[in-house]
Amino acid sequence: MTKADPLVHRRDRAALARAGVRGEWLLTNGLGGFAMGTWAGVPTRRYHGMLIAAERPPVERALLVAGFGEQLVLGDGERIALSVVHFAGGEAWETINDRLELFETGPGYVRWELRGDWNGRAWRVDKRLTLPNGQNAARVSYDVEVSGDGPVGVSLELRPLLGLRDFHGLNNRAAESEREVIGVRALDSGSGSDGVVVASGGHGACLQGEGARFEESTEWWRGIEYLVERERGLDCQEDLFCPGVFISSGREALHASITASMEAEGAIDASAASDAASERSADLGEAALRGVRCDAADERAIRRLASAADAFVVRRSGGSGGSGDGVSVIAGYPWFADWGRDTMICLPGLLLETGRHDEALATLETFAAHRREGVIPNRFDDYGGEPHYNTVDASLWFVHAACAWLEATGDRAAFDAALAPACLDVARSYRRGTMHGIGVDPGDGLVMAGSETTQLTWMDAQRDGVTFTPRHGKAVEINALWIHGLRWLSRLGVEDAEALGAWADEASESFARLFWSEADRCWFDVLAPSGKAWRAVREVRPNQVFAMSLAHGPVHGESGAARETALTRARQALAVVERDLFTPEGLRTLSPRDEQYKGRFWGVLFERDAAYHQGTVWPWLMGSYAEAVLRSEGDRGRARAALDGLLGQLDGWYPGTIAEVFDGDETPGPRGRSRWPAGCIAQAWSIAETLRALRLIQTWRSD
Repeated sequence: MTKADPLVHRRDRAALARAGVRGEWLLTNGLGGFAMGTWAGVPTRRYHGMLIAAERPPVERALLVAGFGEQLVLGDGERIALSVVHFAGGEAWETINDRLELFETGPGYVRWELRGDWNGRAWRVDKRLTLPNGQNAARVSYDVEVSGDGPVGVSLELRPLLGLRDFHGLNNRAAESEREVIGVRALDSGSGSDGVVVASGGHGACLQGEGARFEESTEWWRGIEYLVERERGLDCQEDLFCPGVFISSGREALHASITASMEAEGAIDASAASDAASERSADLGEAALRGVRCDAADERAIRRLASAADAFVVRRSGGSGGSGDGVSVIAGYPWFADWGRDTMICLPGLLLETGRHDEALATLETFAAHRREGVIPNRFDDYGGEPHYNTVDASLWFVHAACAWLEATGDRAAFDAALAPACLDVARSYRRGTMHGIGVDPGDGLVMAGSETTQLTWMDAQRDGVTFTPRHGKAVEINALWIHGLRWLSRLGVEDAEALGAWADEASESFARLFWSEADRCWFDVLAPSGKAWRAVREVRPNQVFAMSLAHGPVHGESGAARETALTRARQALAVVERDLFTPEGLRTLSPRDEQYKGRFWGVLFERDAAYHQGTVWPWLMGSYAEAVLRSEGDRGRARAALDGLLGQLDGWYPGTIAEVFDGDETPGPRGRSRWPAGCIAQAWSIAETLRALRLIQTWRSD
C-alpha cells in the first residue's frame, strides 16, 4: 500500500446512482480559494465551480469559472452531451448523467470517467480537474478514445460557463439593459496557446487551451437552478456567460486541456501538481504518526485526517502587524472565512498534531496582532477583511492554543516574546472588564458576558433580530476555559503567576459551588442574570464537557479532596451526556427531553438557525468528549469507540472530510435511517478535533 492510497476515494456507477446529486467533493488551494461540486458533476449550489479564487487571500472570493458545457461529437455530427445542468422548470432533480461510470477524488484532483456506445463503437472520456496549491488557477483535461474498426472522426466542444461574481452572489441578468459590460479578448495563439480573457465587475478570468482552439461566440445560459439553494429558501437561479467554444479534434483519440486562472499564467503541469499534493499529504501523515503506535486502520485514519486538515490552513495577506503574509484557518467550506474561535480550537489538531509549528506560531501572531482590549477577533470580514470582536471565548481559546504551542515545541523564548504578552493581556482585560460586558464578577471570580441580544459564545445563531441561544451571564465552558487558562499560565511561571493562580482558585471554588446541579447530576449550562441575582439554567447541553476535558480546568486542575469530588461529578455528568447528547456523529446541542429540542437541521435559513444549537449534532464536540472520558474515567477503549462514527464519515457523502453538523434525529435516506450531514460540507474543527482526539487516545498514558 502506498502512502497516497488511503486518500483516494472512488464511486462506481451504482454508488453514483444511489447518491444522485447529494454526494459532493472539495479541492482547495491554500489561499482560501477552492473548487467544489457533486460526484455527478451537476451543480447544486452557487458555490459549485472549478475555480473560486481568493482575490485577497483568504477573502474576497469570487466564482470565476463555474464549469463547461461539454459535448462529444462523433462521425458526421452525432452529438453527445457530457455535462448536465438543471434549468428552472426542467428535468427532475433525480436525473443525472447516465453515461457516468466512475468518480474519483484524491490529493489535488477529481476525475470522472464517462462511457457509451455509438454505431457499434465504444467511446470513453476521462475528465480530470486539478487545483494546484498556492495558485488561483485550475486545469481541466480530457482524454477521449473511440474503439472499433476503421477510422472515425472525434471532436470535443467545451463551452466555458463564467460567473465572474462574488462567490456568495448570483448573476441575474434577464434584462438586457441591466447587464454589466462583459469584456472579451482573445489570446494571441502565436504563443502556443489559444484562449480568451473575460472581465466583468472587477473580476476576470483567463482561459488557455492546449490541444484546443478557441472560437469566440458569446451567449448566456439563462435560468440555471441550484437545488440546495432552493432548499435553503434562497435565490436559486442564475445566468452564466459563455464567451465561445474550445474545440479539439482527432481520429479515434484526442487530448485537450484548459487552464483557467485569475491572471494570465502558464499552463499548469497537472501531473506535477498531483504529485506535489500526494507528497504533501504523505508528509503530513508521517508527521501526524510520530510517536504513535497503532493498528493499520487507525494509521490509515490518521493519514486521512492529516491530509484533510491541510485544506483549512491558508495564507493571510498582510499577516501579523499588517505587513507580509501570515497564516490563518478557514473555518469551513464553502462559505466561512477565518474565524478566531474556530482557528484557536482547531490549531492543536490542524497544526500541532501535524508538526506545523512555525505555521501555528504565525497563526497565533496574526490574531494576537489584531486583538483589541484583550479580545481577539471572532472573524475577519469576507470583503474588506476588517476584524470583528463579538466573542467571549475566542480569547480564552487563544490562551489555550498558545500554551499548547509551548508544550508542543518547548520554545520558551518565542513564547515569552510573541505569545505570553497577549495571553496576559487577555487575563488582565477580562479581570478588569472589557467590551460586550465581558468581565469578572468580583463577588465570585467567575467570568460574565453579554446580554439577551448578544451571541458571544460558540452557540451564536442569530437571524432577523432573534438570538436563539443568547447564553448571556456566566456560561459553563467560558468559566472552565477561564480557570484552565489562568492555571496553565500560572504553572508556566509567567509574569504575575501568583495572582493568576489566585484568580483561578477563586473561580474554581465558585464553579464547584454554583454550577453543579445535584438534581440533574450534571453542570448547569449558564448562570443567567435575574435582577440582582443569578438564575441557574437547567438545560442539558454539551458545553459542560469542557469542564471535564480541559487538563487544568475545574475538574482535573484540582487536587486532594476537591479533585475527588470533581471526578465523581464528572463521571455522573458523562453518564447524562451519553444518555441525552451522544450520537456516533457528535454531541447534540440540547437534550431531546427539552421542549425546545429540534431534531432536524432543515428548511429555510431562519428554521436552520433556530435548530443550529437546539438539538443539531456537532462533530467537533466529540474531541472534548473523548478527552473527558480519558481524563475522568481512563477508558481508552470507550474514548476510541466514540470516534468510529466520525471516521466513517471520511467515506461518506463528502469523501475525505467531515461536515459541520448533522441532524439530531435519524431520518430515512438512501442508506437507511441515518443522521444527515448539513451546513458546510467540510468543517475545520470537525477534522481538527477528531485528529487531536485520535492521537491523544493512541498516546494516552494514565497517571
